[in-house]
Amino acid sequence: MPTLFQSIQGFAGASGVGVLCLLGLFLIVSVFADNLPTVATLLLGSNSWTAIATLPILVVAYVIG
Repeated sequence: MPTLFQSIQGFAGASGVGVLCLLGLFLIVSVFADNLPTVATLLLGSNSWTAIATLPILVVAYVIG
């Protein structure tokens, strides 16, 4: 039976790989869409953005990883 540390380590590893994949996808798309970094900066500047987007982004990152 895995310990708590091993479970957290597995989740962190998969999430880290997923976040790197999402970053790579963002950078690839931003080459073709010139206004994407500007739009992302505007969205990330709002106060409610982190509360709304953090969990879905983490879930997608875990699934990709």
